[in-house]
Amino acid sequence: MSKHQLSQISIKSVIKIFTFLDYFLEEESLNPQYFKDNMEKFTFQERYFLYLYASEYFSDNNDSFLNQWINNIASNNGIDVTVDYLTLIDNNAKSLRKITNDQKLKIVEKEFLNLKQTIDDENKYIIEKTIPIFEEDNGDFRTYQKIPLYVSHEHRENFKNFFFKTLKDSLDSGSIEKLYFNTFEFTGNITELKLLYLRVDQKSLLEQAFKIITNQYKKDILERMKAKYIDKINSKIEERLANATAVRKRFIPKKLRYTKVTRIHFMKALYNAFPHIRNAYGKSLITNPSLSLDHFLTTRIKNLKKA
Repeated sequence: MSKHQLSQISIKSVIKIFTFLDYFLEEESLNPQYFKDNMEKFTFQERYFLYLYASEYFSDNNDSFLNQWINNIASNNGIDVTVDYLTLIDNNAKSLRKITNDQKLKIVEKEFLNLKQTIDDENKYIIEKTIPIFEEDNGDFRTYQKIPLYVSHEHRENFKNFFFKTLKDSLDSGSIEKLYFNTFEFTGNITELKLLYLRVDQKSLLEQAFKIITNQYKKDILERMKAKYIDKINSKIEERLANATAVRKRFIPKKLRYTKVTRIHFMKALYNAFPHIRNAYGKSLITNPSLSLDHFLTTRIKNLKKA
């Protein structure tokens, strides 16, 4: 009996879980590969209950739901007609049990507990008062600014897919989505930048993944953004200025500046999203009160290069 209850998650999540399990049995015949392939569509919370109820509903106990379901199919349609189908179900169920065994359930339970602690942290607003939030200035790019992602919809979607794919081994899809919208500024993203309380087990793996994302951003986004967006907007502003009266010129927006985004800006995005980085900076300030956020993050980048 699990010490966690379905009432701890939303009704929509509960419906999502049991809709999947029903479809998984009726349409996918408990194909274990289908189960594994679809886990990324669920949050850590949902994933825990999926593993839990898959192991209970599809267990080999005589009174389990699966055995009752098999008996009903055989009695209603005849064993001769259904033997191949039911054999497939039975074999798939055996393979599935290896995926949802007690050891695997403990792993997803740990992820569940980490996320639950994250939510508790968000509700309690646990922030070290010694940590300066959004005070650092790095040229024309501040900590509280998001990283610009003003390219075509096609290129932005390609980059978003790359972002999700690169982080899928570090975070669940819900956390990746929060991180994406909290990190980048683009048309249609109305999410306000804020401190997130995301959790991650393999912290070095996360920062290595962000290093890869940074390099992809430099390679695929920066120059394209300058040529296709910033230069284009500035050209229109120059045209308006050329034809405007002195009074109207005061109401024309200033030209956009080309921001040189570097790895430290991506590290600041991690700082904004992960409390373990903010806490590490807070502890460093205790021994070195004059330590700037830029210097702290630069040191992390250098250590990452040595790893």
